[in-house]
Amino acid sequence: MTAALIGPADVLVAGFDPVEFLYRVTEHCMDLLGISDAGVVLPPPGSTGEQPGKSGPKE
Repeated sequence: MTAALIGPADVLVAGFDPVEFLYRVTEHCMDLLGISDAGVVLPPPGSTGEQPGKSGPKE
């Protein structure tokens, strides 16, 4: 639990790697939840912030 809370402090240093950060966050979530698989869904560049995987007519 301590590592999960201290790890995000790395974003304040030079050489921050967002891919490595998301990998570590995902691993911490898997450990805390006791699950064996997890993933991260990112919106495409320039998206409007709609939910990924959302379906239905656009408003």
